[in-house]
Amino acid sequence: MTLHPIIQQIAVPLLRAIRAMGAGSAERVGRLAKILRHRRDLEFLAGLDDRMLRDIGLTRSDLRFALCEPFWRDPGQALISRVGQRGLGQSKPSVPSVAPTRGSWGTRAVGSPLSGRRRAA
Repeated sequence: MTLHPIIQQIAVPLLRAIRAMGAGSAERVGRLAKILRHRRDLEFLAGLDDRMLRDIGLTRSDLRFALCEPFWRDPGQALISRVGQRGLGQSKPSVPSVAPTRGSWGTRAVGSPLSGRRRAA
C-alpha cells in the first residue's frame, strides 16, 4: 500500500486553499495600508489654513466629514464623493481648457493669426 496518491489527494487541495487565503489576506493588507495613507494625508490637509484649503477646492467641514468615517472605510473615497456632489451643479469648468473641442481640429479660431491668410512655410 502506497501513501503517495493519498497524500497527493489531500495536499493539493490544501495547498490551493492556503494560497487562496494568502492572496485574500495580502489584498486586505494592501487596502488597509491605503486607508491609513489616506487618513495621514487628510490629517496633513487639516493642518493647512482655510485659504489653502479653498485654493484646492476643500473646506474644513469636508475634511471633518471624511475623517469621521469608520476606520475600516476609506476616507479618501468619502471626500471625493462629497466634493464631487458639490461640482455637479457647475456647467462650465472654472479654468478654460486648452484642448480643442470635439470636431474642431480642422477649424481655426476667429482672430487667430492663421484665420485670415496662410503663412508661408
